[in-house]
Amino acid sequence: MSANPPPVKNRMDLDRPGRGISEPWRKYFAAVDKDANDTATKVAGGTTGNLVMLTSSGDIADSGLSLTKLRSVTYSVDTHLNTSHFGKIIKFNSNLDLTCYLPNVSILNVDSWVVVMRLGTGSLKIQAADADRIETSSAGGGTVCSEPGRKAANVKLFLASETQWAILAGTGIWIMV
Repeated sequence: MSANPPPVKNRMDLDRPGRGISEPWRKYFAAVDKDANDTATKVAGGTTGNLVMLTSSGDIADSGLSLTKLRSVTYSVDTHLNTSHFGKIIKFNSNLDLTCYLPNVSILNVDSWVVVMRLGTGSLKIQAADADRIETSSAGGGTVCSEPGRKAANVKLFLASETQWAILAGTGIWIMV
């Protein structure tokens, strides 16, 4: 993979082609997604879409536990995420203005992702922890979606480094703050 591509603009309309995430970033994240999906396929091979477990002998077995209940969580109040939310869809369903606080992260969390979804008509701010950044936000800043008339918007955040979140995909207009 190549060096970091140039950053995106402060305001990204992720619904319009040619805006938001640059082509080099799209290629980089597509490669990361492909690697993750290939690894997951190797690990989950032979299961029925359930959670995979490792047996005491080192073999892979189907746990019988469905992933569907583990993939998403819905909130209707301001919420502080933690690293157990990584790999999930976090839905905020409210007509009030809410804030989603991203967790403190370390080098061990790099390459993690989380999808944050805004449902309802209230605005949703995603607040970075400490001096972290989301794309071109200020240090400790974030991004907000308050697009009137839109009842669903989402953004997939990818932890590219200990202090930098990248927007991998999404819908709606998210403004960096």
